[in-house]
Amino acid sequence: MNNDPFFEKLIPYADGSLDAPERAELEAHLAQCPDCRAELKQIQTLFQSLRNAQPEDPGEVFWQKFRNGVREQIQAAPRARRAPGASVM
Repeated sequence: MNNDPFFEKLIPYADGSLDAPERAELEAHLAQCPDCRAELKQIQTLFQSLRNAQPEDPGEVFWQKFRNGVREQIQAAPRARRAPGASVM
């Protein structure tokens, strides 16, 4: 863990949620601190990778197992907890 007090502000800075006074203070620090600049670069690279990530459909096998698992949980639930007239998939 980094003990630099500015270290915890790098993620809010990278995602744009740091307020203006703190942003200015951190930018002054970044001009002098190569460790924080390097960490910020890694955070920005990670954020860019996450923005570029494409979700994948897990496929029919996953969805079938999911539906079967939900069905089993509903069937295993005590009848008193089920809504009147609720049907099992």
